[in-house]
Formats: sequence, structure tokens, C-alpha cells
Amino acid sequence: MNNFSHSSTAPVLYANTADRWRNDVPDRRRTPRGGRRGSDLVRIGFLAALCTLVSSSVMAQAPVQFGFDAKSVNRARSLGMPVTYGSTWAGAWNQKWGWNGIEQDLLEAKAAGAVPVVQWWYWGDDISPSCVENGCTDRYQGVQKDKATWTRLSNELADLIVSVGGADSQALVVIETEFNKNGIENYEPFDGYLAEQAAIFHQRGLKVIVSFGSWGQPYWTNFDRAVASADLLGTMALQSSIRDASTYLSGADQLITAAQYFQTTFAKPTFVTDFAFSSYPEPSYEVYQDTVVRDIFGRMGEFSAAGVQGMVWRMLSDDPAFDTNNYHGVAERHWGLLHADGFPKLAFAPFRDGMIEAAAAAPPPVALPAAPTSLSAVAGNAQVSLTWAVADGASGYSVKYATASGGPYQPLASGLTTRSFTQTGLTNGVTYYYVVTATNTGGESANSSQVSAVPVAPIVVTNLSTWWPTDGATLSGTQPFKARVENMVLTDYRMYWQVDGGKLNGMFDSQIGGAHKEASVKVDRWTWRGAGPYVITFVAKDLTGKTLAQKSVSVYVAK
Repeated sequence: MNNFSHSSTAPVLYANTADRWRNDVPDRRRTPRGGRRGSDLVRIGFLAALCTLVSSSVMAQAPVQFGFDAKSVNRARSLGMPVTYGSTWAGAWNQKWGWNGIEQDLLEAKAAGAVPVVQWWYWGDDISPSCVENGCTDRYQGVQKDKATWTRLSNELADLIVSVGGADSQALVVIETEFNKNGIENYEPFDGYLAEQAAIFHQRGLKVIVSFGSWGQPYWTNFDRAVASADLLGTMALQSSIRDASTYLSGADQLITAAQYFQTTFAKPTFVTDFAFSSYPEPSYEVYQDTVVRDIFGRMGEFSAAGVQGMVWRMLSDDPAFDTNNYHGVAERHWGLLHADGFPKLAFAPFRDGMIEAAAAAPPPVALPAAPTSLSAVAGNAQVSLTWAVADGASGYSVKYATASGGPYQPLASGLTTRSFTQTGLTNGVTYYYVVTATNTGGESANSSQVSAVPVAPIVVTNLSTWWPTDGATLSGTQPFKARVENMVLTDYRMYWQVDGGKLNGMFDSQIGGAHKEASVKVDRWTWRGAGPYVITFVAKDLTGKTLAQKSVSVYVAK
């Protein structure tokens, strides 16, 4: 452990020397942000008082992990803090200045082995139904904002995250932090817009957080589609003497209450996307900051039981250049756990020790499953059926697809417990590419080898009749497969059947019920696709082996 003192000869442990206009990109923290409305704060305090909190003796269901801004990750670790997440902020300013600053933060997070958390704050304080529907000018950057640009920038940001961190970066994207204000909180169309944005990031294999401002809880259920599209739900708490003197010490209650609401109302885990308690004015609020931090870490069991998975503290060190035009005024310069000169505040040691204790409580990591092997794809009419072999250590499987070789792959199905899947509704003649991953409680495996298939429309044969089975039939036991070529003598051709493009099996001549070809087939032995569908193809050939006609039907097997 480090022993700190305020002696002028003590070493400086942290210096806030980051260039806030690095690569021509302004620091998000220096731009004014919208704040909470007084009526909402009263409502939150009232709800927190009413909620029954889980006992602090409850065992943590999963350890909570912590983070700071991406540029502070290595510094925090050098001070003994086990950091998991490195955060960065993106917004309308990237429309003006480009993505260099975000790219540098992502690279720093990658180099540090931290999971990137990208706060995607496009509409910012300008958000309103009118701004979203009609476009508006950003009050700080002077750029025009509209839905089309939002979508374009989301795609650019998603591609950047993947290009820097790779498809397995585990990055989290917080979509439009604290969006629920200025009339948006009860504007139903924005619910759908958020879900559409979530899909952009999911298509690149990224996880999405839909993060509510900590006010107006009665309106949160208005965003059911956005919530359903999210991997986690976000909450936040920024408290200062200037704005929140009456609720400052209830920070733990505020966060736990929000997480419990997400858990009971939406059955979703929580990520605290942004929390801090200003130490201004010192020394009184430095003591209060320490009190709240101790309260939070003393109740980690409650956080875990409420489904909180991660928490990102606003900044490691005070920032004397922070713009005081922000909502909390001069208090905005004192969010850190360290003073600007690098010396620790009272809250630093309990914060660090709480992180260490939470990390120590983590169970041994579960080994990732092996990547699935033997993936195969069989094309049908507007569909592709996949099968694969058992993967060691897997408890489930996920399927991804793309329309270009190598991806980017889009999620198609997850949580599969069988080793087969059929994608329907495809376009015939288009090549589709597939990979499968295995999952368990430890996470997700690497992708399997890629396979491809081209759905094709069935050959239209007017003179080949399939008597049984018919398309869509459900079969069981032993079945008589029957087919014939019209206007041909049975002895002039041979008929075969195959399932899912497999071996051709011969059929014999029969006159029962009319001249036809027949085979006795035990369908209860078909298990590789579960109940199906299975594609049966009848193939007629002349006596030289030339194919005369063929016809396919899809059937199911009763289980």
C-alpha cells in the first residue's frame, strides 16, 4: 500500500497533464452538460425513501467491476486499483473534429487490456422532439444535427471500435447518455430510434447500454423497445454541494434503487455509466465524498444482488481547467479521488480498497469454450440449414451471418442448446456466410471456421410428381416415400431420394394405388436437425444415369 502525505517533498502520484484539445478534438468534459431538474431530484429522493433495499448481508451474485476514463487506466493500476473499464466520450463534436481522439482512447484501452466503454452522446443537451425530428444546430460546436447524421456517425463509430479492438473487444456502447429530458422522456418515437441505433452496434458484435438520466423514473417504461434491445441498462449519479446538498449523502441509495428497478421491471442487469461526488468545498465535502464512497463499497452485496455489473467513476483526478459553465459550476473541477497535484483525497483509500475487495471476491474465471468445429451449411429454397459438432466446454451456441466473406457478422441466434439452426426468408441466388460460437458462463469462444451457402429456388418440374410426403408434412416411424415421372413407363427410369443433400437412395417399382416408385424410410432415425425441417429431394434419372428431373419438399419429424 502507498502512504500519502501532503508534504511538499512527497512524490506526485498523478498529474492531470492531458491535452484537452488533443488531435484537434475537444475534451468532452469541458463542454457544458444538461443537468437534473429540481422536481426530478425530489422525486428520486422520495422513491429512494420508499424502496425496500436488499439487506447488506446478501451475498454478491457477481462481483462488480470498476473503471475510469481510458487515459487514467494505467495510472489507476499503478496506484493499486484493479481497473476493468476504460471510458471515452463521443458526440456531435466528432462530426466536426473527426475520430482521432476516440481512436487514441480506444488504443489506450486496448494497450491496457481494459474493456472500452464508449459514451455515445450525439444529441446531448440539444435533445428534444423538435430537434430530433427537424434537425438543430449544436449549441457548442455549431454543427447541424439530424437523424441521418446520427445513423451515419453510429456506423462510423461502430466500425472504428471493431477496427481498433477487434470483433472480440467486449466493448460497451452507451447510446445517448441521459436522453430522457426536454420532452423526450414521453416521446414514443424516440424509443424506436434508440432500438434502431442499438442494432447498428449489435451488427458489429458490440454490446449496448441504454442509459437513463437518474430522474423521471415513472417515464422509463415508455422505452420498452430500447430496453429490449439493450444488453444492459445504465444509470448515473453526479452529486455536488451546489446542486444536491440535500441528497448528496444518499448516493448509494439512488444507485441501488435504480438497479433494483431495472431488475424487477425489465429483468436487465445494470451498468453505472457515470458516477462521482464532488469534494467542493473542502474540507467539509471531502469528508462527505469519503462518507459516500465508504457507504457504496460497504454495500457492494446489495449492488451485486441488484444486478450491477460495472461502475465508471467520472475522473481519477481533479481537473482545474474544467468549464465552470457546467451544471455543477466550480464543483465540476473536484470530481476526482486525487487532487490536481496528485495527492489523494480521503475517499481514495476506501475506493481503492473496495475495488481490491470486490476483485478478490470474484470466483475463479471459467475457461472459455472451444470454437465449434465441423460447421456445415445446406442450402434450400430461400433458406440455409446449419449443423456443427459439439464444442468442449460449451453450454450454448450463437449463430452469426454476413453477406460478405469475413464479415462483419450480424447476430442471428443465441442461447441455442441444439447444434443446428435454419435461417429462413433468404434471397435465392445470394451467397450467405456463417460462423458459430460456443458460450458458457466464462464468455464466448472464437468464431468457428466460416461456411457459405447459396439458397436456390427449386427446379420447377412439371412431370415429376411427389405423392408422399408432401411439402410441410410431419412424419413419424417408417414412411412410404412415393413419387413418379408422369407419362413414363416405370422400367424406363430410376428414382432416388435423399435427405439434406446426402446419399441418393434407390426406390423400387410399385403398382399399388397406381404405377409409381416407392421406398420404405425410417424417419425416426433423423435426429441431426431435431424436429426439422428436413429437405427431401426426389431425383429421376434415365437408364444411363442422366438426371431427368428432381423435386424437393421440406418435412418435419415428430419428436
